Amino acid sequence: MPKEELNCEKLRQILEMERMQKIRKNRLLTEIEPDFYSNLMSYLNKLQTTFEEEYKINPTSAKTMLLRDELNRAKTLSENLFEIREEKVVMATLSAIKGGKPDLKFMVNEEKMLYRHLLNVLKENREQIFSTELEIKPAHKTVPLNEHKPRPGYTVVRVMDNLSFVGSDEKEYNLILNDVVSLPNDTALLLCKTGKAKEMNIY
Repeated sequence: MPKEELNCEKLRQILEMERMQKIRKNRLLTEIEPDFYSNLMSYLNKLQTTFEEEYKINPTSAKTMLLRDELNRAKTLSENLFEIREEKVVMATLSAIKGGKPDLKFMVNEEKMLYRHLLNVLKENREQIFSTELEIKPAHKTVPLNEHKPRPGYTVVRVMDNLSFVGSDEKEYNLILNDVVSLPNDTALLLCKTGKAKEMNIY
């Protein structure tokens, strides 16, 4: 039996079947010919060429108008059909990445290529996100005033503001208002001069 050539009516029928599957919440693709997309492009290109040739002869003839209408309708049907099938391919990919086993039997080669590409992108993205380890630096801990012991080269101060800085001892300090902490003499002196800290006398 010879294969039926593509035309607007055939495209409309395929589109209606795809839409019915979607309305029924069935994400399966309907069966199309393996070479459907190449045949579709040939049909559209041939229709475009025929229209352009007729337009050159008589841009206002009835035949030109009919060809123009058929071309526009064919393009609209093709785009709508592609979008629905594309959406189903995307949903199949999301199902697979979550551990599902989508039915791929009615995917043609072009759609299988899209499916595999999307699946690889999603897998790589997940691996990159979930393999990233966040480096959390512990904040400098302050201790109660009575536990501070003066050390050579250090001054005990009370912090007068929320501060985050690296001292001259190359340690990171994350302090809040009224924290009491031992700081290198030069760092403590700078903070005291700028009103950010107040020296404490520890005996």
